[in-house]
Amino acid sequence: MGTFTTPVRRPPRLLKGFAILVIVGLLTVAIQAILAYLQSTAFFRVIGIEWSGLVHHSVPEMTERFQSEIGKNLFQTDLSDIRTRILSDPWIKEVVIRRVLPDRLWITVVERTPAAVEIGPLGKTLLRSEDGRVLDRGGLYDPALVRIVHFNVDTYDQALILARVVDRPGMVINLSKMDDLVVEMAGHRLHFGLEDYAARWQRFLRIEPDLERRGYFESEIDLRFTKQVVVRQNGNIQ
Repeated sequence: MGTFTTPVRRPPRLLKGFAILVIVGLLTVAIQAILAYLQSTAFFRVIGIEWSGLVHHSVPEMTERFQSEIGKNLFQTDLSDIRTRILSDPWIKEVVIRRVLPDRLWITVVERTPAAVEIGPLGKTLLRSEDGRVLDRGGLYDPALVRIVHFNVDTYDQALILARVVDRPGMVINLSKMDDLVVEMAGHRLHFGLEDYAARWQRFLRIEPDLERRGYFESEIDLRFTKQVVVRQNGNIQ
């Protein structure tokens, strides 16, 4: 006698597709229900904001600014909006915001550091950061900060480097020329160009005692030459 094999019946493809759709639909409904619960329950209402990295601003000050976030559902807080509002403050350079379950926001900031005081027309002052951002206006600022005139974004970084090399009390760095930083101090105007500041400063230090001995206190001193220093007193080369 022959052997007969009973064929295995497979569920129609249509039935399989329908089952998958049902499962996906149930999962979608479940996820939506969970999200709705998370966004409505009082358990996840924001009760506090934790701050890290503040130096110029205080924690109470910044918390008061963002008091409107207290009481909101943690999952409905708009982190992008909060970030934009924080970065609108000129003192804030970077910010990272995290939700901390169940009821807090954690905000870490990096503040800008004052680097220079710009002296404008009529003696008006601007406090500038290391990246040139205006942090404050019209105040009396740390005398240890370098003073600059004629702010120029293209040479500002170089002016800060030069200030660390020279570092004389009361000096002012003039940024009006694109290719020549000029230090004004003790009546002198020292032309440094845009490079080799340390060597050029040493050249001045070597001739400074001789200038004082000769009574030259208001001179144009060009330090940009490799083997000489050009001193002009009353418009005449000495």
